[in-house]
Amino acid sequence: MEYGWHLAAPMQHGAELIGILTVDNLLRKQPMKNYEPELLRMYGITVGHLMRPPRARSSICRASGTGAYGHAARIHCQSRA
Repeated sequence: MEYGWHLAAPMQHGAELIGILTVDNLLRKQPMKNYEPELLRMYGITVGHLMRPPRARSSICRASGTGAYGHAARIHCQSRA
């Protein structure tokens, strides 16, 4: 049995948890560098931040079918299709 390390970091947008990133050293067997935990944490926040706008846009497009956001939202969502 081999031993190594693994890290997990949240993908988040503000306080909202969107997912979790995990990494390990199974393939390369390299020791963890001092900066890697912080780098993974920052990457998780960045990815979570970038994933949030498409989710918000899709929820607006779904709601625009009900008239909740008006005519301008329906035109915006149709132009994206």
